[in-house]
Amino acid sequence: MGFADGKTMRRLSRGCLLFLLAAIPVSAAAADDAQGRVLTQGRIVMGTVLRITLTEPRPGKGEAIFQRAFREARALDRMLSHYRTDSALSRLNALAGQGSTEVPDELYRVLQMSARYSRLTEGAFDVTLGPLFRTWESAGRSGRLPQDLTRTLRRVGWRHLEFQDRNRVGLRRRGMRLNLGAVGKGFAVDKVIDVLRRSGVCCALVDFGGSAFFALGAPDGDQAWNLWVPGIDAQSPIGVVSLRDQALSVSSAFGNRFVIQGKAYGHILDPRTGQPLTRPAVAAVIAPSGAEADALSTALLVLGPRRGPAVLERFKGVRALYDSEAVSWLSRPITLSPDAATSGSRQRRKTWGNGLRPMSESES
Repeated sequence: MGFADGKTMRRLSRGCLLFLLAAIPVSAAAADDAQGRVLTQGRIVMGTVLRITLTEPRPGKGEAIFQRAFREARALDRMLSHYRTDSALSRLNALAGQGSTEVPDELYRVLQMSARYSRLTEGAFDVTLGPLFRTWESAGRSGRLPQDLTRTLRRVGWRHLEFQDRNRVGLRRRGMRLNLGAVGKGFAVDKVIDVLRRSGVCCALVDFGGSAFFALGAPDGDQAWNLWVPGIDAQSPIGVVSLRDQALSVSSAFGNRFVIQGKAYGHILDPRTGQPLTRPAVAAVIAPSGAEADALSTALLVLGPRRGPAVLERFKGVRALYDSEAVSWLSRPITLSPDAATSGSRQRRKTWGNGLRPMSESES
């Protein structure tokens, strides 16, 4: 739920979040295992790197599968981007306050899911934050705090989304503007995984921008894909999580920050107050789908470690962690490698909330 242009997204993907898993080259790579050839390709999509690693289901089929997967992701970019004036999302934004209009199936679906996530997270996740993003972008450029957020907040709120039959959606208030930055990559990851499954792929890892992942199956000889999870210090990961047929999303409150009158503000906004987060924090969520993980990692940052855990209990199959200077929280049954989780001086001083410490495999 942040605001960033393409350059910022590429800078972020190369920075604090990209180390989540072992380096995989953007160019094509290949290796062999007992299941078949392991191939990796990456492309720039949605202003960042979409990287796919897969085990080829049949010799010579890998290239065609990559093409179908990247074509799907680019089609979603053309549909869901608020930067593209010709996207279906931008056309919907332009009709705010003018009744409903028919939208493509994928846009209708992601907006319905987003409204559900908003309701279940008590408004901590909200795709109607476009006007607030513009307000704070302007404030960051000018170095002056916004003067009247109350007026902007009148054009924000998921309850102003109107859904009708036959894929018709309306934005009830003039000046509303949707921004899918906190769910779009996760939704795209899910659609890419759908393409891989239809193509016969049983083992793959999709990494979108170093923050949205889906692990399909497991590499040959392993039980799962193992991914590093960062703390608020990008150089000191909290630990390693193991994923199999699950999504992971990692959100950082200060992944892209700005300073106004000597005070730092993060790029994550609280939809309920219109204010940016002002303290560094990282939230990681494991969920059955990429869209759900993407939305909930942002919501957890907004809710914080006090309210967040109770809210996440409303979602089946979701696990999470939250890390900040003041407090850290780890949900059961998420498992972190104890050695990795206690690496670094700051991590060794950390007391994990909810009575938990970084758990060993035997405790999960």
